[in-house]
Amino acid sequence: MTSAGLHDGQAVIYGYDALGRRASRTAGDATTSFLYDGADVVLDRTSGGSNVDYLNGFGVDDKLRQTSAAGTHYYLQDRGAGGRCRAGDRAAAV
Repeated sequence: MTSAGLHDGQAVIYGYDALGRRASRTAGDATTSFLYDGADVVLDRTSGGSNVDYLNGFGVDDKLRQTSAAGTHYYLQDRGAGGRCRAGDRAAAV
């Protein structure tokens, strides 16, 4: 997918790298670039200067932590069900 229209009429445009990974997302005046380590995103960088940093586990899309100016969120894993339960902070607030 290279673009999408939102319900408010705004267009979102996606760019991809040579490996087919999403490299950028532009909505209005804001562009987010995605930095990868292998198949996993490790950093989202916006044109406004804010960043979101990810700590990944061993599997693809196995997010363990997300850190941004808004704070740090830890992803609680439910390996029995095979998926993520929720994200919380250090105090386990969701």
